[in-house]
Amino acid sequence: MTSHGKISDNKAGYPQGQTIPDNRLAAVLLWSCPDKKGLVARISQFLFERGGNIIDLDEHVDRSEQNFFLRVEWDMRVILKHINQFAGT
Repeated sequence: MTSHGKISDNKAGYPQGQTIPDNRLAAVLLWSCPDKKGLVARISQFLFERGGNIIDLDEHVDRSEQNFFLRVEWDMRVILKHINQFAGT
C-alpha cells in the first residue's frame, strides 16, 4: 500500500472568500491511498488526540479505482503549544 501526504501551513486553500485570522495557525493535509473502511475516523482521531481542531474536511472515493482522497485543514495552535513546551521554548 502506498500513501502520499503533503502538509502545508500556508493560507491557500482556506474556504473561498475567507481568510485565516492572525491568531490561527492552520495546516492542510492532502492524502491519497487505497480505499478502506475507517480512514476518515482514524485521521480525525489522530488530530483530536493531539489537540487539533478540524476546520475543513473533504473526502472522495474513486470507486472504479478504489482510491481514497482526503483534504483536511486543522487549527495547529494547541499542537504547537505542546511541541513548544516539549522543546522548552
